[in-house]
Parts: sequence; C-alpha cells; structure tokens
Amino acid sequence: QLQYSKNRTKNLRFNYRGQTNAPSITQLQDVIDNSNQLNIRNGNAALKQEFQHSFNLFYTNFDVVTFKNFFVSLNGSFTQDKIGNSVTQNTGNTRITVDGIVLIPGAQYSKPININGGINISGFVNYGFPIKKPKSNLNFTTTLAYNRDVNMYNSVKNYTNNYVLGERISYNMNIKEAFDLVFSSSSTYTFARYTLDNGQNGDYFTQNFSIEPTYSTKSGWIFGSDFDLTINKGQAAGYNQTIPLWNASIAKTIFKDKSGEIKLSVFDLLNQNKSITRTVQQNYIQDTRTQVLTRYVMLTFTYNLRKFAGKGQQQMPPFMKGMFRGNGQPRMMRMG
Repeated sequence: QLQYSKNRTKNLRFNYRGQTNAPSITQLQDVIDNSNQLNIRNGNAALKQEFQHSFNLFYTNFDVVTFKNFFVSLNGSFTQDKIGNSVTQNTGNTRITVDGIVLIPGAQYSKPININGGINISGFVNYGFPIKKPKSNLNFTTTLAYNRDVNMYNSVKNYTNNYVLGERISYNMNIKEAFDLVFSSSSTYTFARYTLDNGQNGDYFTQNFSIEPTYSTKSGWIFGSDFDLTINKGQAAGYNQTIPLWNASIAKTIFKDKSGEIKLSVFDLLNQNKSITRTVQQNYIQDTRTQVLTRYVMLTFTYNLRKFAGKGQQQMPPFMKGMFRGNGQPRMMRMG
C-alpha cells in the first residue's frame, strides 16, 4: 500500500493485491458427468492455479470548513491462467465425437481450462456541497464499470463484455438538528455484448427513488422510515416489475449516557418485496426471480461501547450518512 497526503484534507492511496486461486477437486477430476445427455461435463487434471492481480486507487478531498467533498475511486483486476470453460456444442443434425464423447444434436460438452483475456475495471466520482437555506447537502455520484469475461465456444474465444453506467443524486436536509430527510434518485444502465453471437446482446435499465425521514426527540425517542421504489426495464417478459419497499422503526435510547438502544423495526410494510437479478454468462443471459423474506418484525437491543472508542476517531459528517450504505460503498440502487 502506498499513501500520499498533501494535508489532512487531501489524500491519495494506492493498493495492490496478488492472490492465487487453486482449482477445485471437482474441476481437477477427469470424470465424465453424463447424467444429462444435453449437457455433459468433464474435469481437467492439467489445470493450473490462477493468479489474480487487483489494484485500487482512491483520492479524497474534503474541506472541513465548507464541507465540500470530492472523491475518486478506481478499481481494476485481471487474472493470469483464469479458470474458465471450454464449451463444444453440436449445432448440426448428426452426432459428433469430442474427446471420445458422443454428442447428439443440440447437446454440449464442457470442461474447465486455463485462459487469459478477462479484466474488470470500475470506479466512481463523487462531488458534494452544502446548501445554506434550507440547511442541506447535495451529492452527485457517477459510477462506471467494465467487465470482460472470456471462454472458449466451439474452439473459438468468446468475449462477454458488460458495461455499466450509473448516476445517483442525493439530497440530505437537516431541520433543527432533530429531523433529517434524505431524498435520492439513482439510474443504472447495463448492456452486454457478445463477440460470437450478437443475437444475445441485451440492455436493461434500473431506476430507484428513495426517501428516508428520521425524527429524534430530546427524551431519546427516534422515529425512522425509508421508502424505496425500484423500476426494472429491459428484462424478459414478467421481470420488468416495479418494486415498492417500505420499512419503519421506532427506537428508544436508554441509560444515562444513552449508550443503549431498544429498537422495534417493521420491514416491508406493503408486503411487496421481490428479488429480481440478471446473470450474464458466456452463452446466455438469465433473469431470475428469487423468493425472499417479505414483511417481518424485529426487536433489537444495541449497546454502544463508546468509552473504548479512540478519542481521535473522526465522525462522518451528517450529509455523508445518506451517501454510503453500511458496506462503505456508494449507494447506487436498492434491489429487492
């Protein structure tokens, strides 16, 4: 890791990581699985372990006086001897033989191989600034990503190129330090391109609108709610759905130092939660609807070990709480 800091508000950090991944026992076993005559699989005892190179470049510029912020992140990775698939499909009308295996018309034979050419690149740019009247903050986050996967199809390299472009606007308003209100809107456009079969190319679009009000009283009561509306377009018939998701909670801080909290939360008040995902593979695009947990109630108790926290620990500015989710990544959309 390399880090350069011009001052306390400007920071540039570079990370590199190398990692080996060994093939699984199943991938190494030269055993034919012909339980499905249309999809025959085999292992490859000659597989080598793959080596992944990953890097991250992160620049931050945060003005503690004006609360203006500017963040840039760039991530990338590529893998040497990546373990991919070699697929041979019988597209004719007569039987063919591959590696001593007979394939009927329409059947395919696959086995793992080492192959190069796959890369991943992603990044985001964020700019935010405060607004005096009303007391609020506005943030713009642009996300870009590119993924190229490579496999062999009928002895020819097939590249699957995925492109993602996203934009998120977040507006955080604070009224009398007791009421916070966050509005956000995000749009994500994804398109897949195949080098061998252009007929499989596909585009889809996801849009999300969110509102998150929070009200706190001097006596320690905290009332919270969030409502998300996710709109899916460009997917297969039956999957272009609009998903409303509404959560609400009421909490009470306890103990003299308010280090404890009892919270009652209700998730998915409208009982409409759904999980819809799109998977892009070397020779197909798949839309999936997964059964997920819908409306439920949860009671939690939280104790904050504040006295063990470092005195020099920096607190996140209020406007940034609406910009990032719990995993520290920029908020783009909420799916199911």
